[in-house]
Amino acid sequence: MKCLEATRRRALKSYLGLVAALPPLDADGRAELEVRARLGDLGAVRALTESYLGAVVAEANALRGRGRRFEALIAVGNRALAQALRAGWSGERVLSHVRARLSAWVASPR
Repeated sequence: MKCLEATRRRALKSYLGLVAALPPLDADGRAELEVRARLGDLGAVRALTESYLGAVVAEANALRGRGRRFEALIAVGNRALAQALRAGWSGERVLSHVRARLSAWVASPR
């Protein structure tokens, strides 16, 4: 069990390092990626997704200590992010969706 926990901690640390290393994207850059993503540019879809990962981690972090594992919160937030981007949403609407999904999941019975 200790080995599994140590592996989880290393994986989480690695993921957080990767997310922290992603280059920041300003509003203009994000808007350009949104247009390209809607036109089917898979590179833009990936870059757009990556541009929100830090915000997903921040939202998950805000809900730590409420009975859910941090990495599980991140996973739920990432699924909500993917859902929002597939729906063609952008900006604050994406982040609102992530927040709502995370809050609902934290509040749901285990």
